[in-house]
Amino acid sequence: MSINNKSTDKQLNKVKQVYSFWGRFPLFYMWQDYITFIGRPSFIRGLAIKQLNLRPGSKVLEVACGSGRNFSFIMEVIGRDGVLVGFDYSQEMLDAAQKLCQKKNWDNTKLIRGDAAELKAVKH
Repeated sequence: MSINNKSTDKQLNKVKQVYSFWGRFPLFYMWQDYITFIGRPSFIRGLAIKQLNLRPGSKVLEVACGSGRNFSFIMEVIGRDGVLVGFDYSQEMLDAAQKLCQKKNWDNTKLIRGDAAELKAVKH
């Protein structure tokens, strides 16, 4: 293993630790959201989703979906006929996202654990 790989592995482990923390404590993550988005997380997230020009029935892949903080905004547009796939590296984040999906009775969601750096393009 080269020095660069050791350094990268060390950095990745640190990221895993931090991200896992947020997944285990979604309430803290929500408060962090208010700080990051200057008290307007719903407005900013809603505006970002609006820019995607989604339609009812759209299929959406959210990479690094975290605890599902964007899911409500996406689901509001795509509705029950759409499909939302959440993809994240952290199982703790996906667990929090799964709880949200169950609470909201969203049966048109799928959560996948994986490394975004390993995603490959798929041709339809």
